[in-house]
Amino acid sequence: ESRGILVFFFPAYVGYLGGDQGWMQEIVANGPSRMQSYGAWIANRYRNQRNLVWMMGGDMGTPPNGFNAAQTAVENALLNGLKSVAGKQSTLFSAEWDSGSIATDQVDFGDEMTLNGVYSHPGYVNPHARRAYIYTPIEPSFYLEGPYDQEGPDGTGWNSEATQPVRRFQWWGWLSSIGGYVLGN
Repeated sequence: ESRGILVFFFPAYVGYLGGDQGWMQEIVANGPSRMQSYGAWIANRYRNQRNLVWMMGGDMGTPPNGFNAAQTAVENALLNGLKSVAGKQSTLFSAEWDSGSIATDQVDFGDEMTLNGVYSHPGYVNPHARRAYIYTPIEPSFYLEGPYDQEGPDGTGWNSEATQPVRRFQWWGWLSSIGGYVLGN
């Protein structure tokens, strides 16, 4: 915080398809009551930090990989727990649901998001960023995740859309949304 760094904080990254990549299985096993307590505990622990954006989801939550009833219940409990701490300094929320979505797309939690993160693994930045930019009520939008360097045909072959130069996806994020682009590799 003292260096001006903003942290996009996933208190419980759910993982692709709710499998063992993330924490969805453990979240569901703990149930809504425990997840609400955990949300309140972690928000209380970091209540004096002003540089956090609370991130929901994580590679799941919108079609075609939406939440089932049990998953919706625990994600809701976590969100309610995070919001329950009075006086916390970090009050912004965003999400990375499934690829091809914006934070406000999630049917149960989209209206709780205050920053509109855009996620497109194949790199379809412009259409999604424009949707986030024109969303009403107005909130800052930013490109959260897209193709990474060296994951395309010239590298690991993981993402066929990640052709060089991948910096174009970054530029599209900067030019298509008000808040720019978060880069990971």
